[in-house]
Amino acid sequence: MPHLMYVPIILAALFFGIPGAVGAAFVGAFALGPFMPENVSLHVMQEPASWIFRLGFFTLVGILIAILFNWILAYAQEESERSTTNLITGLPNANKLDIDLDDLINRGSGFSVLGFKIENIDDINRYAGYEIGIKSFFVAVEALRGLVGGTVYSIYVNEFAIVTQDVDAEQTRQIGLQFLSKMKDPFLLDGFHIALVINCGLVHYPEHAYNSKDIIRKMGIALDHKAKSGTLQVYDDTIAREREERFNLAVALLGAVKNEEFYLVYQPKIDLSGQSVDGVEALIRWDRGAKPQIRPDTFIGIAEDIGIISDITKWVIRSAAKQAAAWQKAGINLDIAINLSPNDLKDSSIIDYLIQSVKENSLDPSMIEIELTERALFENEDMMLYLLESVRELGMKISLDDLGTGYNSLIDLLIIPLDSIKIDKSFIDNILSERYQVLIQSIIGYAHNSDKKVIAEGVETEAQLRVLEKMGCDCVQGYYFSRPLPVGQVESYLARRSG
Repeated sequence: MPHLMYVPIILAALFFGIPGAVGAAFVGAFALGPFMPENVSLHVMQEPASWIFRLGFFTLVGILIAILFNWILAYAQEESERSTTNLITGLPNANKLDIDLDDLINRGSGFSVLGFKIENIDDINRYAGYEIGIKSFFVAVEALRGLVGGTVYSIYVNEFAIVTQDVDAEQTRQIGLQFLSKMKDPFLLDGFHIALVINCGLVHYPEHAYNSKDIIRKMGIALDHKAKSGTLQVYDDTIAREREERFNLAVALLGAVKNEEFYLVYQPKIDLSGQSVDGVEALIRWDRGAKPQIRPDTFIGIAEDIGIISDITKWVIRSAAKQAAAWQKAGINLDIAINLSPNDLKDSSIIDYLIQSVKENSLDPSMIEIELTERALFENEDMMLYLLESVRELGMKISLDDLGTGYNSLIDLLIIPLDSIKIDKSFIDNILSERYQVLIQSIIGYAHNSDKKVIAEGVETEAQLRVLEKMGCDCVQGYYFSRPLPVGQVESYLARRSG
């Protein structure tokens, strides 16, 4: 019987805390104490010490159980809050957004979710400090609160979202655009001039999604769109398909790197002074068998995004060096140009691998030319200097590719110790225009004055060729002379050009 009294004590502790537990302990102790005989048949009552001890024990047990329950409930509450709060920003997180969206859906409400992503938060953290980055985040959050009101959810430290109700998708889009316009103005924060680059994604329920998790997933897809930074993207299925295709390509590309599913083609560069082949540019292709072919700029971009570009570049270097050695052995001294991406210059092992490959294949270093873009040069100045010093000491040549597609002045480019400059195809496409002719002539003149050779890319017509010849361009590449050739056709092409 005494043991059964623990049940009401435990229940009282659970529902009423310490006061309830103590009250239940007293009731139980007295019920089993002075009013309960020790021997009913003999009418022998309990000793006071016995039931007083039971009273004290019941009370102690009740208090301990109440404290334990309070601790458990407090811990559960803390864990619940932690699971729905971003620990860095202190704002409701994606889990809380999921819960709140479920509640709105269950109520049959229509609503939209606006998601925002600060694209340059890493730059702010790197150059102004992490604390300034967090403060910048809250500047954007407070600006959104001031514009819309309501709860702002912190998805990550650079992503936040807000739910709009009682307005349609178009009205919500206008709110998003108004916020983006407001945040375009730089602001002063603790002595730092801060400019936030923010993308926005919009998902409307029930038009775009059917449950809370689907809404959050599609908001992320809309936020990751590849449009110009600082824009708003309304979710549509086309974006989702493109993202799925890109994901599948990334998976396939990982397998392609492992299985070396690539091959090189070589596009001749023609010396205009004698119409001879001045060299070739090694261009990578992905052998996908019967599957649709993928443009190199597409899979190279994916490779950069997923961090495997250095593996592909090393494969290109290795394959081109072996081919150059094979041609050299056959008595064909043909220069080969190899492209390096901006991401390649962030990996110092690429340059070391290039030098090692040249030495292992006993190549004349002057047969190798490295092609770099403006972005590669000016985003990686330290590595660029290392590259110039390392490869030029060995006798390799360095070329600037796609001149005109970057953002640096011609003067800055020409003072860099390059061997040649390649004029981008977009200029050659318009070379029959007088304005473009003046610009291209100026580029050629500046290059020659700084002892640099000029190569024109994308020459496809005789009219383009004649203009370039009059301007004194040194070399050309393009379909007018030859498409990129498989290795088996290069020697026959060389024979025809020299014949």
